[in-house]
Amino acid sequence: MRCGTALLALALAVGAAATATAQPTVTEFTGGVATGFSANTVPVGITVGSDGNLWVAAEGDPGYIEKVTPAGQFTEFTGGVTPNFTANLGPEDITAGPDGNLWFTQYKPTGAVGRISPAGNVAEFTAGFTANGDAEFITVGPDGNLWFTQSENPGHVVRMTTAGVATEFTGGVTSGFTANTIPGGITVGPDGNLYFLGVGSPGHVFQVTPSGTVTEIATGGVTPGFTANGSPLDITAGPDGNLWFTEQKNGGRIARMPLDGSSVTEFVEGVTPGFASMSGVPREIDVGPDGNIWVGLPGNDSAIVRVTPAGVVTTFFGGATPGFSKLGGPAHMVAGPDGNLWFAGPNAPGFVGYITVGPRVITGVAGSIAPTAAALTGTVRPNGQTTVYHFEYGTTAAYGSQTADAPLNAGVATLPVTATPGDLQPNTTYHYRLVATNDSATTLGDDATFTTAPPPPPPPPPPATIAAASRLALTPTTFRAAGAGPSATAARHRIGTRVTFTLNIAASVRFTVQRKAAGRRSGTRCVAPTKRNRRARRCTRYVAVRGAFTRPGSAGTNAFRFSGRIGAKKLRPGRYRLVATPTAAGKAGTLARAPFRIVRR
Repeated sequence: MRCGTALLALALAVGAAATATAQPTVTEFTGGVATGFSANTVPVGITVGSDGNLWVAAEGDPGYIEKVTPAGQFTEFTGGVTPNFTANLGPEDITAGPDGNLWFTQYKPTGAVGRISPAGNVAEFTAGFTANGDAEFITVGPDGNLWFTQSENPGHVVRMTTAGVATEFTGGVTSGFTANTIPGGITVGPDGNLYFLGVGSPGHVFQVTPSGTVTEIATGGVTPGFTANGSPLDITAGPDGNLWFTEQKNGGRIARMPLDGSSVTEFVEGVTPGFASMSGVPREIDVGPDGNIWVGLPGNDSAIVRVTPAGVVTTFFGGATPGFSKLGGPAHMVAGPDGNLWFAGPNAPGFVGYITVGPRVITGVAGSIAPTAAALTGTVRPNGQTTVYHFEYGTTAAYGSQTADAPLNAGVATLPVTATPGDLQPNTTYHYRLVATNDSATTLGDDATFTTAPPPPPPPPPPATIAAASRLALTPTTFRAAGAGPSATAARHRIGTRVTFTLNIAASVRFTVQRKAAGRRSGTRCVAPTKRNRRARRCTRYVAVRGAFTRPGSAGTNAFRFSGRIGAKKLRPGRYRLVATPTAAGKAGTLARAPFRIVRR
């Protein structure tokens, strides 16, 4: 085995560990047992083809390429038997090319890069790169070319077009590319550049642009957190935007590094919680369909390690995980079209298999944010298993509340989900995350926050009710004015006349008196008679009598005695009218009028 033995054999979780009731299971197809799968082919590389099948590179002589359907049906293409497929060149790693074909490296002398169509037609390329260079890892670059590494000194990285035209970048010759670093795994970063490892001491991480500019961005023993002489082997780009790679020596490590190479965080076998000490060391590394990092540890007691992007580690052991044999330790792994994680196991008699994983979960943004409610969103990929989901939420990242579980049917499509908690407080920041569980694992989405809207402003106060006087009456309407005393007295007194009136609300009521007088019509007005208007139409006018008095009034009927006096004087005999003008909250309201007559006796 050349590339190592790292496959996943456990359930996935986007930042979460499997619950006690959720357990991944492994299905293995064994060489010499599965129909069409020869024994002892030493499966190493694996990828998904454009035809939806799994394709495996097996390095055992005379060399094999295996096509495997998701149902486990094998078709084998054999070196020296399949036309144009040279025997005994050791197929090593395999990737799906941008041209719809599968491309694979062959590491044995003299070495070659092979291309096989989904129909099984093989072509090999040897021109343009160093013979006997030990071709190892291969990937598709962001430029649509194939990129592979050669580990033999001084080390090479090769760019090859789909027409087979190769350009070689050589250690010690290409600027920035240190000689004799033993190039290992290669991957594409989220920034559109490629990254590859130098296995040789003290350990190296290189960036290479699609145009071939090489920069060493991290060095063991120099870059903070990057242990010297750890023999880094394989690398992948994580869903968190970081690079993840394995280190085989010094106890074995899984490392996380930002793209600028400024620092490295290492998870150490036997030290980091959940990362058990075992006979194997970390080898190949890949991203699972659950969005977690998966690493294979081959050995007499094989294991697979899952690491969430947040760094939570879980170890799954062969012989303990259902269906996972002790010797089934994987090399390369790939997210399968069926939502499982597929692997190639090189230990005799050879294995190809898959492990079920948890859902892929992405917490979305909150919308329709109101003072007491918000629509929480996200996406869930059930990965082929019946799944339930809910949202956790609260004022801290400890949450404390959750929405009701909602089911999703088994499938591999990414599904939008939403829930709307309605028990929120206005103007408050909330944390939330999406959580989904299937039979293999529980996956926790990333934490996110939103702030509820402020409470609505209080409704404006109702418009003030305007005071209105009505049903103003004097009983009797004809009376004598008092010779002395106030204008108004309590209703029980016998002086003057009894006045009653009604108010719609409590108000202060100002009473005035107007004297009835003759007048002449002038347009719409009734004015005092003069010589000039003596022939105008007669009318009745009212002239204000000097003086006024005020009485408090309550809502409803009110009463008092009016003495016939106003402004400290008694009214002369004649016809008058009493005017009641209520005032409440500083606003004058609707007045009322009532006629009366003053007599001498």
